[in-house]
Amino acid sequence: MSNFYVAVGEETLGPWSLQEIQARRSAGQIPAEVLVCQEGSDDWQAVEQLAPPPVPLPVAQAAALTFPAVEIPMASYLEDVRARTCYATLRSVITIFFSITCVLVALFTLASLVASLEAISDGGLIGLPFTVIAGGISFGLLFASWQASLILIDIADIQIDQGRRK
Repeated sequence: MSNFYVAVGEETLGPWSLQEIQARRSAGQIPAEVLVCQEGSDDWQAVEQLAPPPVPLPVAQAAALTFPAVEIPMASYLEDVRARTCYATLRSVITIFFSITCVLVALFTLASLVASLEAISDGGLIGLPFTVIAGGISFGLLFASWQASLILIDIADIQIDQGRRK
């Protein structure tokens, strides 16, 4: 009986039997892009060439499998997904929009600050703290919306990737 090594990212796991690889694929623990190599060989191939796409196991049988899941670090997974999806341009557009909006908010805050300082010379002091607080809140809201937009794009990227795997 032949045993195989499995390459997941930078890590090589195994040796595992063909039956164990098929069971792990059926349990959803080994994705299609993983490479395998027969023990004693240097020829790596896609796991799909060795083991056909998994047939879903009944829930009770899948739950009974006790081997540990193959973990791919989230950061490298997300980088890989970002490289394979079409949202890179959208990410750039959102970042450019954020930068332009920050410049505009800074200009408006500066103009308000100048107006407040002129009011101080006339004896008014109320406008200055309001201007500083409003500017800070504006920048905070801009930053939060920028980050939320990028997170939503990452979620869409992951959903597209998971849809491709099915």
